[in-house]
Amino acid sequence: LNAPAEIKELAFAYDHGYRNTVKVMFFRDLYILLWALLFIIPGIIKAYEYRMIPYLLAENPNMPKEEAFGRSKAMMKGQKWKAFVMDLSFIGWYLLSAVTIGLSDAFYGFPYRMAARAEYYVYLRDLAKQNEIQGAQALDDIYLYEKADKITLYENYFDVVDLQTLVLEEEVKLSGARAFVLKWFSIWTGSLGQKKQYDTVEA
Repeated sequence: LNAPAEIKELAFAYDHGYRNTVKVMFFRDLYILLWALLFIIPGIIKAYEYRMIPYLLAENPNMPKEEAFGRSKAMMKGQKWKAFVMDLSFIGWYLLSAVTIGLSDAFYGFPYRMAARAEYYVYLRDLAKQNEIQGAQALDDIYLYEKADKITLYENYFDVVDLQTLVLEEEVKLSGARAFVLKWFSIWTGSLGQKKQYDTVEA
C-alpha cells in the first residue's frame, strides 16, 4: 500500500487467478442484483456484506468462492453502518464530479475513494486477525505494508512473483524500448531464445 504504483500493476489480475477472480466477482454482482430485485434495502445490505470480496481476491487470487463470500461476511459483521457512513462522507466529491463533468473524479475523487476503501480493508483485516475469525490465517501478506527485496519476493511469493522482471534484470538484460514495454506493460518483446529462457525459469 505504501509503495509507488506502476502502470503494469493494472494487469496483475490477468496474470494471477484471473478466471477465479472473474467467477467470484460475477457471482458477487449476481447475488447483489438478485437481492435488489426482491427489495432495494436487502440489495444494499448485501452489497456492503460482500464489499471485502475484491480485496480478499487481490490478496488471495485463488480463494474459492464460498470462502471469499464467507470471509467478507464475517469481516463486515458489525461494520456495515460504518462503511455506509464512510460512503456518505464522499457525497461532496460526487457533487464536485457532477459540477466538473467528471474531471475531478478522473484526477482525484475516484482514486481517493478507492484508496480510502483499501485502507478500510486493511483496518478490517487487522480486526479479523485480532478476533481470529475463521480463515484469518490466510490474511498474512505483510507486504501490504512494506516493500520486499527481490530475494524475499522470489522465496515467499514464487507463485505470483513477476518473473519477467526478475529475468529481465538478472539474466535476459533487455534494454531501451523493450525493457520499457516489459516493465510497464508486462509485454515480452525479446528474442525467441530469451523467451525460452524465461519460460524455463517460469516453469
